[in-house]
Amino acid sequence: FDAHSSYKRVYSALSEQGISIRKLGKIGNHDGCLRVTIGTKEMNSKFLLAIRDYLG
Repeated sequence: FDAHSSYKRVYSALSEQGISIRKLGKIGNHDGCLRVTIGTKEMNSKFLLAIRDYLG
């Protein structure tokens, strides 16, 4: 998927599900970067389910 054009939508969708992420914008040659920090197995599972849901 095109991260540059949809990273703000990904951010919103995950935030709505209580997943803490940070918009980083551009890092080097990569634009539309997000940072996800996962602490527990449960948090990891929640993130993976949410991102799969978003990506369809």
